[in-house]
Amino acid sequence: REMLTRQNEVTLSCIEEGKSKLLSKVAMLMGHLLCWKNIIKISQSSNVNWFGLLQFVSCCVHTHIDHVTGFKKCITDLLSLSLSQENEEYLIISLLLSRQGGMEGEHVFPSYGNWFKSVFGSSQHSLMDSKRSLTFLMRCLTNLINEDQPYCLQAHITFPPRKLAKCSQLVTGYIVKAKSRLDYLQVDYDYIDTNSTEDNVEINHEFSMAEVELNDIMSSFEANNCQTIPNKLLEYQIFNQPYYTGRILKLLLAPRQ
Repeated sequence: REMLTRQNEVTLSCIEEGKSKLLSKVAMLMGHLLCWKNIIKISQSSNVNWFGLLQFVSCCVHTHIDHVTGFKKCITDLLSLSLSQENEEYLIISLLLSRQGGMEGEHVFPSYGNWFKSVFGSSQHSLMDSKRSLTFLMRCLTNLINEDQPYCLQAHITFPPRKLAKCSQLVTGYIVKAKSRLDYLQVDYDYIDTNSTEDNVEINHEFSMAEVELNDIMSSFEANNCQTIPNKLLEYQIFNQPYYTGRILKLLLAPRQ
Protein backbone atom coordinates (compact mmCIF):
# COMPACT_ATOMS: atom_id res chain seq x y z
CA ARG A 1 0.00 0.00 0.00
CA GLU A 2 2.95 2.34 0.48
CA MET A 3 3.26 2.77 -3.28
CA LEU A 4 -0.26 4.19 -3.46
CA THR A 5 1.01 7.33 -1.74
CA ARG A 6 4.36 7.53 -3.56
CA GLN A 7 3.51 6.47 -7.09
CA ASN A 8 4.11 9.92 -8.56
CA GLU A 9 7.80 9.44 -7.72
CA VAL A 10 8.29 6.71 -10.32
CA THR A 11 7.02 8.20 -13.58
CA LEU A 12 9.32 8.18 -16.59
CA SER A 13 10.20 11.84 -16.06
CA CYS A 14 11.50 10.98 -12.58
CA ILE A 15 13.85 8.22 -13.76
CA GLU A 16 17.44 9.20 -14.41
CA GLU A 17 18.23 9.22 -18.11
CA GLY A 18 20.74 6.37 -18.08
CA LYS A 19 18.39 4.04 -16.25
CA SER A 20 15.40 4.89 -18.45
CA LYS A 21 17.44 4.17 -21.59
CA LEU A 22 18.55 0.82 -20.15
CA LEU A 23 15.00 -0.18 -19.15
CA SER A 24 13.65 0.87 -22.54
CA LYS A 25 16.32 -1.19 -24.29
CA VAL A 26 15.42 -4.22 -22.15
CA ALA A 27 11.74 -3.69 -22.95
CA MET A 28 12.52 -3.52 -26.66
CA LEU A 29 14.55 -6.74 -26.56
CA MET A 30 11.82 -8.57 -24.62
CA GLY A 31 8.98 -7.54 -26.90
CA HIS A 32 5.55 -6.39 -25.77
CA LEU A 33 4.03 -9.80 -25.03
CA LEU A 34 6.85 -10.85 -22.73
CA CYS A 35 6.89 -7.43 -21.06
CA TRP A 36 3.20 -7.53 -20.13
CA LYS A 37 3.41 -11.17 -19.05
CA ASN A 38 6.41 -10.60 -16.79
CA ILE A 39 5.03 -7.40 -15.27
CA ILE A 40 1.90 -9.26 -14.17
CA LYS A 41 3.89 -12.27 -12.99
CA ILE A 42 6.39 -10.24 -10.96
CA SER A 43 3.66 -8.06 -9.46
CA GLN A 44 2.05 -11.16 -7.96
CA SER A 45 5.25 -12.47 -6.40
CA SER A 46 6.44 -11.80 -2.86
CA ASN A 47 8.92 -9.06 -1.92
CA VAL A 48 8.28 -7.00 -5.05
CA ASN A 49 10.56 -4.03 -5.70
CA TRP A 50 7.65 -1.77 -6.59
CA PHE A 51 9.80 1.23 -7.41
CA GLY A 52 11.74 -0.80 -9.94
CA LEU A 53 8.71 -2.57 -11.37
CA LEU A 54 6.66 0.59 -11.85
CA GLN A 55 9.62 2.33 -13.45
CA PHE A 56 9.78 -0.58 -15.87
CA VAL A 57 6.03 -0.25 -16.53
CA SER A 58 6.52 3.41 -17.45
CA CYS A 59 9.30 2.55 -19.86
CA CYS A 60 7.33 -0.33 -21.37
CA VAL A 61 4.19 1.65 -22.16
CA HIS A 62 6.30 4.21 -24.00
CA THR A 63 8.45 1.62 -25.76
CA HIS A 64 5.46 -0.48 -26.82
CA ILE A 65 2.98 2.35 -27.24
CA ASP A 66 1.34 0.57 -30.20
CA HIS A 67 0.63 -2.52 -28.10
CA VAL A 68 -0.71 -0.98 -24.88
CA THR A 69 -4.08 -2.64 -25.52
CA GLY A 70 -2.45 -5.92 -24.54
CA PHE A 71 -1.32 -4.42 -21.25
CA LYS A 72 -4.83 -3.13 -20.53
CA LYS A 73 -6.20 -6.62 -21.16
CA CYS A 74 -3.68 -8.14 -18.73
CA ILE A 75 -4.76 -5.66 -16.06
CA THR A 76 -8.44 -6.38 -16.73
CA ASP A 77 -7.82 -10.13 -16.48
CA LEU A 78 -6.06 -9.67 -13.13
CA LEU A 79 -8.87 -7.41 -11.98
CA SER A 80 -11.48 -10.01 -12.94
CA LEU A 81 -9.52 -12.61 -11.00
CA SER A 82 -9.39 -10.35 -7.95
CA LEU A 83 -13.16 -9.87 -8.04
CA SER A 84 -13.94 -13.55 -8.51
CA GLN A 85 -11.57 -14.59 -5.71
CA GLU A 86 -12.17 -11.49 -3.57
CA ASN A 87 -8.42 -10.99 -3.53
CA GLU A 88 -7.64 -7.48 -2.29
CA GLU A 89 -3.95 -7.76 -3.16
CA TYR A 90 -4.71 -8.41 -6.83
CA LEU A 91 -7.13 -5.50 -6.85
CA ILE A 92 -4.50 -3.13 -5.47
CA ILE A 93 -1.98 -4.40 -8.04
CA SER A 94 -4.48 -3.73 -10.83
CA LEU A 95 -5.04 -0.19 -9.56
CA LEU A 96 -1.31 0.47 -9.27
CA LEU A 97 -0.59 -0.72 -12.80
CA SER A 98 -3.46 1.22 -14.37
CA ARG A 99 -2.50 4.39 -12.50
CA GLN A 100 1.12 4.01 -13.54
CA GLY A 101 0.13 3.80 -17.18
CA GLY A 102 -2.26 6.72 -16.80
CA MET A 103 0.41 8.97 -15.30
CA GLU A 104 2.44 8.69 -18.50
CA GLY A 105 -0.18 10.63 -20.45
CA GLU A 106 -3.35 9.78 -22.30
CA HIS A 107 -1.46 9.58 -25.59
CA VAL A 108 0.15 6.48 -24.08
CA PHE A 109 -2.48 5.01 -21.74
CA PRO A 110 -5.99 6.08 -20.65
CA SER A 111 -6.11 8.47 -17.71
CA TYR A 112 -7.03 6.78 -14.44
CA GLY A 113 -10.50 8.32 -14.48
CA ASN A 114 -11.24 7.06 -17.99
CA TRP A 115 -9.81 3.64 -17.20
CA PHE A 116 -11.86 3.33 -14.01
CA LYS A 117 -15.00 4.40 -15.85
CA SER A 118 -14.40 1.89 -18.64
CA VAL A 119 -13.95 -1.14 -16.37
CA PHE A 120 -16.44 -0.32 -13.62
CA GLY A 121 -18.84 2.33 -14.88
CA SER A 122 -19.81 1.22 -18.38
CA SER A 123 -23.16 -0.56 -18.46
CA GLN A 124 -22.01 -2.74 -21.36
CA HIS A 125 -18.48 -3.66 -20.31
CA SER A 126 -18.50 -3.13 -16.54
CA LEU A 127 -16.99 -5.81 -14.34
CA MET A 128 -19.69 -4.98 -11.80
CA ASP A 129 -22.05 -7.84 -12.62
CA SER A 130 -23.09 -8.94 -9.13
CA LYS A 131 -23.75 -7.61 -5.66
CA ARG A 132 -20.88 -9.74 -4.41
CA SER A 133 -18.30 -8.13 -6.70
CA LEU A 134 -19.62 -4.62 -6.04
CA THR A 135 -19.55 -5.19 -2.28
CA PHE A 136 -15.97 -6.43 -2.48
CA LEU A 137 -14.85 -3.49 -4.63
CA MET A 138 -16.44 -0.85 -2.42
CA ARG A 139 -15.02 -2.47 0.72
CA CYS A 140 -11.52 -2.41 -0.76
CA LEU A 141 -11.81 1.16 -2.03
CA THR A 142 -13.09 2.23 1.38
CA ASN A 143 -10.07 0.60 3.03
CA LEU A 144 -7.80 2.56 0.70
CA ILE A 145 -9.35 6.00 1.18
CA ASN A 146 -6.57 7.29 3.44
CA GLU A 147 -3.83 6.01 1.10
CA ASP A 148 -5.36 6.95 -2.25
CA GLN A 149 -4.18 10.10 -3.97
CA PRO A 150 -6.82 12.86 -4.23
CA TYR A 151 -7.11 12.47 -8.01
CA CYS A 152 -8.05 8.80 -7.50
CA LEU A 153 -10.79 9.68 -5.02
CA GLN A 154 -12.00 12.35 -7.44
CA ALA A 155 -12.12 9.77 -10.23
CA HIS A 156 -14.14 7.37 -8.08
CA ILE A 157 -16.60 10.15 -7.21
CA THR A 158 -16.92 11.48 -10.75
CA PHE A 159 -17.06 8.06 -12.43
CA PRO A 160 -18.56 5.78 -9.77
CA PRO A 161 -19.02 2.04 -10.35
CA ARG A 162 -22.24 1.02 -12.04
CA LYS A 163 -24.98 0.83 -9.45
CA LEU A 164 -26.74 -2.51 -9.44
CA ALA A 165 -30.34 -2.92 -8.37
CA LYS A 166 -30.73 -2.56 -4.60
CA CYS A 167 -26.98 -1.89 -4.22
CA SER A 168 -26.81 1.87 -4.73
CA GLN A 169 -26.23 2.46 -1.01
CA LEU A 170 -22.85 0.72 -1.28
CA VAL A 171 -21.63 3.25 -3.82
CA THR A 172 -23.30 6.21 -2.12
CA GLY A 173 -21.72 5.32 1.21
CA TYR A 174 -18.26 5.22 -0.32
CA ILE A 175 -18.75 8.55 -2.10
CA VAL A 176 -19.72 10.23 1.18
CA LYS A 177 -16.53 8.94 2.83
CA ALA A 178 -14.36 9.89 -0.16
CA LYS A 179 -15.79 13.41 -0.14
CA SER A 180 -15.10 13.68 3.58
CA ARG A 181 -11.48 12.73 2.92
CA LEU A 182 -11.18 15.35 0.18
CA ASP A 183 -12.76 17.93 2.49
CA TYR A 184 -10.10 17.10 5.07
CA LEU A 185 -7.40 17.52 2.41
CA GLN A 186 -9.11 20.72 1.20
CA VAL A 187 -9.36 19.43 -2.35
CA ASP A 188 -12.18 19.81 -4.89
CA TYR A 189 -14.42 16.84 -5.66
CA ASP A 190 -14.20 17.28 -9.43
CA TYR A 191 -11.85 14.98 -11.33
CA ILE A 192 -9.50 16.92 -13.59
CA ASP A 193 -7.54 15.01 -16.19
CA THR A 194 -4.25 16.90 -16.07
CA ASN A 195 -3.28 15.44 -19.44
CA SER A 196 -6.37 16.78 -21.18
CA THR A 197 -6.27 20.13 -22.94
CA GLU A 198 -10.05 20.42 -22.73
CA ASP A 199 -9.99 19.94 -18.97
CA ASN A 200 -7.24 22.52 -18.58
CA VAL A 201 -9.33 25.01 -20.55
CA GLU A 202 -12.33 24.19 -18.35
CA ILE A 203 -10.47 24.68 -15.09
CA ASN A 204 -9.04 27.98 -16.34
CA HIS A 205 -12.58 29.05 -17.17
CA GLU A 206 -13.71 28.08 -13.66
CA PHE A 207 -10.94 30.17 -12.12
CA SER A 208 -11.90 33.10 -14.34
CA MET A 209 -15.51 32.87 -13.18
CA ALA A 210 -14.37 32.62 -9.56
CA GLU A 211 -12.18 35.68 -10.05
CA VAL A 212 -15.14 37.70 -11.32
CA GLU A 213 -17.18 36.54 -8.35
CA LEU A 214 -14.41 37.40 -5.91
CA ASN A 215 -14.07 40.88 -7.38
CA ASP A 216 -17.79 41.44 -6.76
CA ILE A 217 -17.39 40.20 -3.19
CA MET A 218 -14.43 42.49 -2.56
CA SER A 219 -16.25 45.47 -4.06
CA SER A 220 -19.14 44.81 -1.70
CA PHE A 221 -16.71 44.49 1.20
CA GLU A 222 -15.01 47.79 0.38
CA ALA A 223 -18.35 49.54 -0.17
CA ASN A 224 -19.28 48.50 3.36
CA ASN A 225 -16.13 50.20 4.68
CA CYS A 226 -14.59 46.78 5.39
CA GLN A 227 -16.74 46.41 8.50
CA THR A 228 -18.19 42.92 8.04
CA ILE A 229 -17.27 39.81 6.11
CA PRO A 230 -19.51 39.53 3.01
CA ASN A 231 -22.32 37.00 3.39
CA LYS A 232 -21.43 35.37 0.07
CA LEU A 233 -17.95 34.55 1.33
CA LEU A 234 -19.36 33.04 4.52
CA GLU A 235 -21.84 30.97 2.52
CA TYR A 236 -19.07 29.45 0.43
CA GLN A 237 -16.94 28.77 3.49
CA ILE A 238 -19.77 26.99 5.29
CA PHE A 239 -21.79 25.32 2.53
CA ASN A 240 -19.34 24.84 -0.35
CA GLN A 241 -15.98 24.16 1.26
CA PRO A 242 -14.31 22.54 -1.80
CA TYR A 243 -15.17 25.50 -4.04
CA TYR A 244 -14.11 27.93 -1.32
CA THR A 245 -10.71 26.31 -0.71
CA GLY A 246 -10.08 25.23 -4.29
CA ARG A 247 -11.05 28.44 -6.08
CA ILE A 248 -12.03 31.43 -3.93
CA LEU A 249 -9.40 31.07 -1.20
CA LYS A 250 -6.57 30.55 -3.71
CA LEU A 251 -7.55 33.75 -5.49
CA LEU A 252 -8.11 35.59 -2.22
CA LEU A 253 -4.60 34.77 -1.02
CA ALA A 254 -2.97 35.70 -4.32
CA PRO A 255 -1.28 39.14 -4.51
CA ARG A 256 -3.81 41.72 -5.68
CA GLN A 257 -2.99 44.45 -8.16
